Amino acid sequence: MNHWQILGIDPTSNLAELKKAYRIALKAHHPEDDPEGFKQVRAAYETLLSELSTPQPISIDLSSREASQPIQNVPETTSSESYIAYLQQMNDPASRFNMTQWRKWEEQLRWQTIDVQSQVSQQVRDDILERPWLPGELITLFWEACDWDELFSGSQEELELADYLKRRSAVQSGSDFVAVSQLPDNAQKAVFQFINPIIRALNNGEIRALQYWLLQSTCVPWCDDDAFNLLILKACNAFQWYPPFIESWLPTLTSDERLKRYTTEQLEVLGTVALYMRNIDAIIDVCTNLINQQSYGLAADLLHQTALSAQDNDLTLLTAYLLQRWNPLPTAHWRCQYHINPLHNEDQSSVLPQSWLYRQLTERSYHDFRHYLDFKDHADFIGVVTQSLWAEKYGSLVWQRSQLAELQALSEHVSAFEQLIAYLAFCWCEQSMIHQESLCTSLTEKLHRYETDEFLSSPLLTQEELNTLTMEQWAECLMRHPLIPDHWMEQLLVGNCIDIPTLNDLDLTPRWAYETLFYRISETRHQINSVYLNKPFPGVFRWLLVYHSSGDEQVGIAGQECLTQLETLPEEQQNGPLGELANSFSYQGVERVTYLVEQVSNSSQFLMKLLLENTLLQQHQEHEIQSLQELAAQHRPEAYAMLALRYRYSRLELAIFYYNLLRINVSSTPIYSFLLTTLNNCLVGEANKKEWIKETYDLGEYNAYALYLNEDINDIPQIDEIGNRLPDDDAKRFHHPIGYLLSTLIHGLPEQGYSLAPLSNFRKEHEENDSEEEKHAISLGIDLVNKHLQDRFTTEVKEKRVKKFGRLSLLATCTLFALLWFGMFDATLGKQPLFSTANLVSILMMTFAQLGLTIKICRAMPLKSEKRLYRITVWPLYLLAMGFGSSWFAGLTCVIHFGQTWRISSAYANQRWNKRIIKKGQININSLLKIPFIKVEK
Repeated sequence: MNHWQILGIDPTSNLAELKKAYRIALKAHHPEDDPEGFKQVRAAYETLLSELSTPQPISIDLSSREASQPIQNVPETTSSESYIAYLQQMNDPASRFNMTQWRKWEEQLRWQTIDVQSQVSQQVRDDILERPWLPGELITLFWEACDWDELFSGSQEELELADYLKRRSAVQSGSDFVAVSQLPDNAQKAVFQFINPIIRALNNGEIRALQYWLLQSTCVPWCDDDAFNLLILKACNAFQWYPPFIESWLPTLTSDERLKRYTTEQLEVLGTVALYMRNIDAIIDVCTNLINQQSYGLAADLLHQTALSAQDNDLTLLTAYLLQRWNPLPTAHWRCQYHINPLHNEDQSSVLPQSWLYRQLTERSYHDFRHYLDFKDHADFIGVVTQSLWAEKYGSLVWQRSQLAELQALSEHVSAFEQLIAYLAFCWCEQSMIHQESLCTSLTEKLHRYETDEFLSSPLLTQEELNTLTMEQWAECLMRHPLIPDHWMEQLLVGNCIDIPTLNDLDLTPRWAYETLFYRISETRHQINSVYLNKPFPGVFRWLLVYHSSGDEQVGIAGQECLTQLETLPEEQQNGPLGELANSFSYQGVERVTYLVEQVSNSSQFLMKLLLENTLLQQHQEHEIQSLQELAAQHRPEAYAMLALRYRYSRLELAIFYYNLLRINVSSTPIYSFLLTTLNNCLVGEANKKEWIKETYDLGEYNAYALYLNEDINDIPQIDEIGNRLPDDDAKRFHHPIGYLLSTLIHGLPEQGYSLAPLSNFRKEHEENDSEEEKHAISLGIDLVNKHLQDRFTTEVKEKRVKKFGRLSLLATCTLFALLWFGMFDATLGKQPLFSTANLVSILMMTFAQLGLTIKICRAMPLKSEKRLYRITVWPLYLLAMGFGSSWFAGLTCVIHFGQTWRISSAYANQRWNKRIIKKGQININSLLKIPFIKVEK
């Protein structure tokens, strides 16, 4: 094996690689475990080291036949000379910390033989042990130069020595040693003997040891070194103790010259001291340099702590928002900061910027603004900065650009502290805008015309502009610019650049932008220019902005205030959608809902429908439940919607009932279609939480009420399906009969008749079980059914085809049937032979009587299932009575006739009206039900 193979490396001229391979080989061939192997490794290393130390001969042209002169070897320096050079530099205070000279000394040492290096390494190590005050920077340098890593593979004593030196190397002072090199020997020793324990305590987090050391009476020569100065301040910060001299010392440490050469970590330490000393000038200087070094998070943190200590809630919220942008903290941190919550203020409108900032910090999804018009009354410092931050998150490019200019202009009118906050906000918004503008240049230029009237007539998008963004990026871009021209939207839809699923996945805000885009994508026939009747006028874009965003009345300023910021609407626009919108702002509450229903019901504009929906959402919270019930008693659709919204969390079954009343009464009114979809989604979500939504249902169970949330009205159970079920205890009292009422109202009154039997559960224990809300719903449902019956009755009266039936006449017929059976037939059957003529005549007569009575009773029974059950019960008993001549079976047959007649509570059956219901020509189904709390309108 050659020398390279013994060391396990390929031939190289790199001395560092050779020494590394030698150290690795020594670990595998320790002198005590493998003496022979150690000798081979040592011999191979010294031979290769000698060869590398001798320069190689120069290549010559063989044709010249002239050899080059031999090159003399570099004279070998003795170990004593290397160590003497070490001592000369180490003992000279002026050059002791000259790292450049130490590097040269290290290079000279590397060219020595292994014996020389080993001897110098031990001598330097012994000398270092005699100087325990030396900083870690020198220990690290000698560790690398003298290969002290080998100590870790030595004896236990060498291992302990290596650990000791390693710990000393960790005590890095961070100094450049310029100032300390100017001190005499004893002064240098005193400085490091004072500084090193502080560094160790800080590194180990030993605050008590740090406090003990700093509070000792110590005399140390002054060394004006930046690292040492900041180290002392960092120690003071650790246990928040500051000697009196620091306050007078602080201006010296924050001079312009020093601040420029401080590192970020040093500026952070200095900022903490300035904060404790409440030295606002120093804080401003430190923050300025942090920003210059692009340490925006540290600057925001220092500004936030300053505003917090000054108890300025406005500036605290602003700086907290900026801090959260640069260095996000857990949401729980901000939710625990109760004192910065601005919502305790009675006048909510005066703290809208603060409210928005606080909700952003606590991640409560509520939006106080829709666009720049909502900032009309917030022209103060916090209002302008908040507007810029809001625009950065949701605004268009043109709005963001204008806000950057406003932030720059703020510096002329505010304090130096506020200037820094504005500049931090500027940096954040500018970075965000630069990221957004990394689009196709021509597309960016077109988008910079947004919010101007000329934007609506922008040229078509080029293919390059269409391809510059992905589908998700287009969705985010349109969220900021929802009012793009109609021809742009057509291009995006044709090119499949945007669709509704992508829109839904991104959960875009503000809400009006999402709803506008949703409608424009789903209703391709809708044109924005139809809103202003294809007649552009000055300020039309601002009118469009108000028009499309006014659906959400709970966000931003009121519509009437928005009008004050707009140009006058031209006369030709008064009768169009914009005019309708402007007129609606003069109505409030339910009156506005009424106006919208009456005036806008024929409008094809989606957003006017949305305006109605959001008005309802707002009004249901402002009205008392009693007033809403009174409106519902007048059969007002908006009242049904408000009650459904009111009960959707507390009484879901009532919410479902009112939702169905709404869709029954407005099924032919397009303006409510979007509201019905929204309500359905909301109620289905709540039903899922209650685990009402099932794959299959039993109509007698409690959760079957969720069937009335089916969007397809044909899936709602029919009357026959419900009437033939026996509900369980939970469904019996309310859900089952209410479902019967709803099925009647949804599917209409059946031709064969309408039974009131399922509704009889309403009067059982009503005072104990039914709440006032349930009683109102029951009364309302029965009143509606009563009206439907009244309409049918009125029609039949006009057509002169009214037929009646009464339970008393049926009971009288049953009595005659019983007398006939037991008075004549039973006597004849007992006295005459079985097949006598008299018996056969009697049997034939009784059969006709049985058939006639069955038909008469069935005519008063509206449900086919009831008729079927009655017939398959009574006829077998009759035949048994005849076959066996049994009086017992005959009596049971008569009891069934009487019982079924007594149970009949039909409103009408087979076009025959119950006499009690239509008495005096007025329908009143409660005359049969007799539920005490029902007040049917007469």
